[in-house]
Amino acid sequence: MNALMLIVAGLTIGQTEPGPKNAERAEGVNAWRVALDLIAKEHRIAPADRSDEPFRLIEKPVFVWSQPIRSGQIGSVYPWVAKNGRPGALAAVFCWNRTTEYWAIMHEFHSLADTPLKVTYRDAVIWTPAEPGLRWKALPIEAPVATSQARQLSQIRHISRRFQAYTVTPEMEQWQLRLLPRPLYEYTVDDGGSVLAGAVVALCQDMDPELVLVIEARQVTSGVAWHYACGTFTDYESHLSFGGQEIWKGAASQGEANLTPEKIYWREFITRRASPPQSEGQPATWTE
Repeated sequence: MNALMLIVAGLTIGQTEPGPKNAERAEGVNAWRVALDLIAKEHRIAPADRSDEPFRLIEKPVFVWSQPIRSGQIGSVYPWVAKNGRPGALAAVFCWNRTTEYWAIMHEFHSLADTPLKVTYRDAVIWTPAEPGLRWKALPIEAPVATSQARQLSQIRHISRRFQAYTVTPEMEQWQLRLLPRPLYEYTVDDGGSVLAGAVVALCQDMDPELVLVIEARQVTSGVAWHYACGTFTDYESHLSFGGQEIWKGAASQGEANLTPEKIYWREFITRRASPPQSEGQPATWTE
């Protein structure tokens, strides 16, 4: 994903001056956003062993971007969540002006679930990650966990600012990542299990999300403790530190051979279109 303009939870970055060309582009961006929402709704994500209990799509994107320079890319990010509110998967659906004649459309996913998944698009099985999407670890922090879930979410926002990350390009160049100012998704859980509250945050190169970090307050034998897990939206080698100490490393996964439907991170070209689906200025059912 690449971006120069970002809107997250009402926050806009990279606004341009008003004018006819910008107004025309804004109209086109809005039309494509409707199309991307339609595509997202046609996905069905469920635990592989409980396909009759699909995750719920959060229909309003938690992250959107639009940038006019690099092929005019436009995209939206959507979480799918379990009944208890915990996120099961995160997907980006985006398009870009591949040629002067058509736009290419792609979707990419990362599993956030504790179990294998079965994902369909228009009733065809497209993604079957065969293992849990995240590897959880205790966070090396002694700060006590608040008793209320609201305070726990506030603590998570503060804790997230102590993470640092970077990626390494094939040319061995380090790209420092920055934390988005707000979590992509926050949740509390009241199902009697170990998880009490959590949040999904993103670490970006410019406005391009490269790493997804999930932080949770969990009930353990000794009380309540912080746990974290990291997922990647990049094929570069990646490093995550907390308080200046490296705690996670993701290997590079260059090449399409590493992007198969059985992997926990996966992307696929969907189709190409000359324009977004619409009829007399109104959104229409998505068809190719």
